[in-house]
Amino acid sequence: MKESITQMPLARLRVMALAGVLSWAVGRKCIVFVEVLNQNSTMSTAVCCLGAAFFILAASKMYSSHTDRAQTLLTSSYLSTLLTERSTGEIKVKKVCIPHIAQCGDGKASTTDRISLLLEYENSSLSCEPCTPPRRMIAKCILLPWYLRLGATPRVIALVGKIARVLAVVGLDRVLYFGINLYNVYFPHAPDAMYENEAKFYKYVSSELHIEVPEVFGVMHDDSKCLYGILMEDLRIRRASFPTAVDSLPVETVQRLLTTTLAQLHSKFWNSERLDDSCGDLGWLPTPVKGGMHEVFCSVGEGLIADHLRRNTFERELIAPLNLTVAQLWQGLQIAEEELNQAPRTVCHGDCHVQNTYVLGDGTVGLFDFQLALRANWARDVAYIIGTALTIEDRRRHEKRLLEAYLAELTRLGVSDVPSFDDAFSTYRKAMAWGLVIGWLLCPVNNYGPAILAANVRKLVAACVDLGTFPLLFAAGGVVPAHE
Repeated sequence: MKESITQMPLARLRVMALAGVLSWAVGRKCIVFVEVLNQNSTMSTAVCCLGAAFFILAASKMYSSHTDRAQTLLTSSYLSTLLTERSTGEIKVKKVCIPHIAQCGDGKASTTDRISLLLEYENSSLSCEPCTPPRRMIAKCILLPWYLRLGATPRVIALVGKIARVLAVVGLDRVLYFGINLYNVYFPHAPDAMYENEAKFYKYVSSELHIEVPEVFGVMHDDSKCLYGILMEDLRIRRASFPTAVDSLPVETVQRLLTTTLAQLHSKFWNSERLDDSCGDLGWLPTPVKGGMHEVFCSVGEGLIADHLRRNTFERELIAPLNLTVAQLWQGLQIAEEELNQAPRTVCHGDCHVQNTYVLGDGTVGLFDFQLALRANWARDVAYIIGTALTIEDRRRHEKRLLEAYLAELTRLGVSDVPSFDDAFSTYRKAMAWGLVIGWLLCPVNNYGPAILAANVRKLVAACVDLGTFPLLFAAGGVVPAHE
């Protein structure tokens, strides 16, 4: 049973804080809604200062309480239950130590908190010592309470979208989007649809995969508490390196990722009946046009991107070569989503940018972060990784050869209806829009920091220009680009 809001003084504080800030912003912009504040500059300033003070105090309190909430959640009893569920015998955790927490939105942990765990076990009933989970592991979940997460339920997201459309009539939707982005700076999190999707992926799909992904020892999946997460191996033990778009990857490494990882993943589920909406056991996976984060993107995505671009000069400068408005970018994205919902469909990683990869000492390339896993066209993954992992120059020189290598590997793995190169390259060109618009223009700067965000946007803008992505999409959709 969820607690009532009256039992949550901290939640009330957050609500008061946000209300104070937004009341001031609305009061400065619209006499009709808060005429008193607009007429009385002293009162308006006082409300602003009071709201800001509450907001800063609340954010500071929330930031410092992460360790307390992690200790409350990740008890020895709870961890024992999670570990036993995925084991061949009972596992009892004797002691839990939390040496470090990488917090969501700190530029390293993106959309979740990553809690380093050091565990001590009692004598287990397992027949072999190697079957006992490692002492070191990572708990990947969100520690922000459900009642402070704006996307905790689809209904909240739908309501926000409706409010935005009403406010747009009087030009105040900007205030709403500004408030959402501001809130996410101080209380970073993603919609629960992402957390739930990854928990279900590791619960129902990951055990079938024969590719390099982190080993998972437990899955948190409790809808009644809006609690989702995983217990995964600490990849640092295997001395994994974690590339970014700032550094880029060698062409050979990207080819290994395409052939030994993505082709293996895609070929296993290629046009499989298991993906069927009505009777497939994987029919619960979202598609580009239904389920998962689709409703979130449709409700608030365009407005949040517009707010990012209004406030971040460097992002506006980065997308200038496209010569497109936000409305036109969004229109192109909608066409791309429809294209990526077409056959051949498979299970895609869904968020296959270079920051979601890791490289082991022997050159093996792995994937993690399956929050956006979905049933989609293969190009969703292939375009995104090529566009972000390589330097712009390397992509220009090698993208066609890399695409050919991926298609050849699908054929070698027994896929019978591999698309021709010309058809595949056309789809690849269109797919590049998703990574730019949703992958990075919608991404808050604090998720990865300005350097990584800028590197990804710069690469994807260059790819979209080189490939004629948006003109191709507009032609495919038979539409005239919209104007704001």
